Amino acid sequence: MSLSNGLPLAIKIERPDGRVLVSSWAVPFGYRGDVDVDDLFSPYKSSVYSYEGESLTTWAHSGVIDDKYLFAQSWVANIRFTDEWKTRTIEQANEELAKYMGSVVEVCQMTSFDEKYLMRNYSGTCEGLTQRFEIVAAVIVMKDDVPQYEASVMTLNSFLAERYPESGFVQYRDLRGESWTISTCVGQFHDQKRPVGDDTKSYLFNRLIFGLRLIEEP
Repeated sequence: MSLSNGLPLAIKIERPDGRVLVSSWAVPFGYRGDVDVDDLFSPYKSSVYSYEGESLTTWAHSGVIDDKYLFAQSWVANIRFTDEWKTRTIEQANEELAKYMGSVVEVCQMTSFDEKYLMRNYSGTCEGLTQRFEIVAAVIVMKDDVPQYEASVMTLNSFLAERYPESGFVQYRDLRGESWTISTCVGQFHDQKRPVGDDTKSYLFNRLIFGLRLIEEP
């Protein structure tokens, strides 16, 4: 798996309870000092952006554009909404998030570029190279903690371990080279209040982070 070669990749999450969620396809780009990240990581460019911090860390978009799910939307929607599309409370969201612990994540990456992949969601059947991980840490960073989260880009795992010690990140931060962190936005929950005068867009309220452990080389 390469998170900087520009070849389309997608993931499939197989939860212990049997539920399967798939991402859309995305083009992976790695950190480059000469590139405008806001432009490169635009939600309209079907991209994911990665950098080396305490672990390899990838930023992925969630949401829907032109009826197409962005990379992380399937699991973000599952955690934020019930199957009846009712917005979950914070407690309900964390209960759903707990079901992802122990999930097997299969990464599929194509060996050549074809724009057709970016026009559709991943079927779950890989025609390229695969690599497998296990979700061993998972947390929703609540709105009040987002500023500190954003200030901890290079020490994210340590911040999560200290602020959310029950999330699995205490053990996860010791994995180093065998780990992969995926971060995305998750919107406002049913019982989450908006402070007076706060103009944060509802879909940017919180952050959702998975910590993955490598279990199978390609």
